[in-house]
Amino acid sequence: MLLLATVSHCRVLLHRGSAKRDSYSKMAYIQRVHCIPSPFQRQIAGVPPTILTRARMPFHLYPAGPSASGLAKLGLYGPPYAPVIPIDLITHTIYGSDDLFAEEIDEEDKQDMVSEKKTTGTLNAFQYRLMKSNGECRVKQWMQESTSEIVSKTTQELEARIQSWKWYDGQNVYFDDPHMLVARRVALDWGARIICTLATELEILQKGHDSYEKAFETELLPWQCMNVDLTGL
Repeated sequence: MLLLATVSHCRVLLHRGSAKRDSYSKMAYIQRVHCIPSPFQRQIAGVPPTILTRARMPFHLYPAGPSASGLAKLGLYGPPYAPVIPIDLITHTIYGSDDLFAEEIDEEDKQDMVSEKKTTGTLNAFQYRLMKSNGECRVKQWMQESTSEIVSKTTQELEARIQSWKWYDGQNVYFDDPHMLVARRVALDWGARIICTLATELEILQKGHDSYEKAFETELLPWQCMNVDLTGL
């Protein structure tokens, strides 16, 4: 019965008509003029400026197929939240043996495949997909839990994420393959975005569950309005 109630509640959240239509219209207009602002325009309490600056950067996407291996998570979705760049991630990314790219690769395409911009866009696409799916799950979870419980565990998670991000950012890392450096940058970028997303959502939730639900309905949670760079699309 609890599962049915949760599903029913989520359906209500997902199908609030007028607010959603207004939000879609607004986003469609912004996308047409290729100007999507960062959802992190203001300062966020407890978030270091270096992380905030990184989280504000726009990002481009490249079409990517499904990844069954989980390599593209880059260590960002489980404790200790320190970025992890698997050695075979770039091999799979470049040569397409792990479905990190949606299209088949032949010799003529290989030169284009090793483009750093394409690697960045593909990894961005996976991270963006992960951010949205985790955001949806978080809404369902947070709407069922007490604010005090959420604040306690999310504050601890944010502290761990910030500590791990700062540690990884301070490491002097050398890679023979420039695409590994690309993956490192992507991991730092999305680690920063996740931190700012969680911190912003927590601020909204502390105003009340109604405020949090309204932000979700109008697609104003950070993961719903990220500043994707559409100029190249």
